Amino acid sequence: MANKPVGLTLVELLATLVIVMILLSYALPSLQNLATRIEADSYRDVFARMIYTARHAAITHNANVVLCPGGQTGCAERNRWHEGTVAFIDKNHNREIDDDDFTIAFVSRTHKTNIRWRSFRNRGYLRFTPLGLTDWQNGHFLFCPTNGNIEHARQIVLNRAGRIYYSKDEDNDGIQEDVQGRALSC
Repeated sequence: MANKPVGLTLVELLATLVIVMILLSYALPSLQNLATRIEADSYRDVFARMIYTARHAAITHNANVVLCPGGQTGCAERNRWHEGTVAFIDKNHNREIDDDDFTIAFVSRTHKTNIRWRSFRNRGYLRFTPLGLTDWQNGHFLFCPTNGNIEHARQIVLNRAGRIYYSKDEDNDGIQEDVQGRALSC
């Protein structure tokens, strides 16, 4: 008895490819949305770790630590956090990185998110005291996607003691709410 060749015909292979393409066309937008949501959460978490690192450094070094939009020289203009964020020990309270100051952490520029800081005392920076408290600057960071999709907006709420709370989607409508239960808006 002769062995019969086993395999797919060209028609079967093409039919399989068509089915796979149809399934991918349905799945791809969901996968892209999932990837964007994960990226938004990831950037918010990196930023939160930087806040905790700055607070911890203030306590550990018994010094004032400033967290602000900026780079290697110090603080930049207000609400330019998406262009880079720096945390450093600010011994003389001038919000500039001098020779006797040193950088604690740096988060690089993001092109996909705009970040706004709103706080009590309306300062464009955040300062931690040697006790790990904010300098009476309870407030929040709002992360707004540059593509305008509010479903990917995130918020970090910071209380005076330097504790962080994340916005959540409590009503499962796809948009996160602030601590008062209002939908985030950019």
